[in-house]
Amino acid sequence: MESAREMMQASSEAVLHLAGHAGLYVHHDDPWLVIDAIRRVVFPDVRRRLHAALEAGGTMRLIETYHEIRRFYPSERFDEQLLSSIGNELGAAGRTEDAIILLELNVEEYPNSPYAHFNLGVGYSHVGRPAEQLREFERAVELAEEQDDPMLPRYRGNLENILRRIEER
Repeated sequence: MESAREMMQASSEAVLHLAGHAGLYVHHDDPWLVIDAIRRVVFPDVRRRLHAALEAGGTMRLIETYHEIRRFYPSERFDEQLLSSIGNELGAAGRTEDAIILLELNVEEYPNSPYAHFNLGVGYSHVGRPAEQLREFERAVELAEEQDDPMLPRYRGNLENILRRIEER
């Protein structure tokens, strides 16, 4: 166990699976465990790669890396939360314009996602773009209604709040 721990510390992608249910021929006893391990080697963690690109070359490098890996990674490794969460991290760090760039890319990638539109609307609110915020909140509600999204009440509540603020002005 100690040598396994040392090997894991040497790699940012390391994962240790204790497969007590499998014998010497793990590939027979639990083939999905082996397939998952191969996928982690061939397709390293997307979020980690994007963060490394961000640190190495900024937002534009992150976007280039995103497009590069999107071409050959399995589609299930991507969802509308990936870019939104990195965008939100950038926004929290005060890099609001970079955050907006990622949130806009997320809407381009997932145009039918209420979540992506909602997050872009929130981003626009942080940079003082109320017209764009309103547009994105309206689109989030529209899509959530079409899709019976469980987050619809939240999206509606945010839309109602911004409409109320506009009326007060």
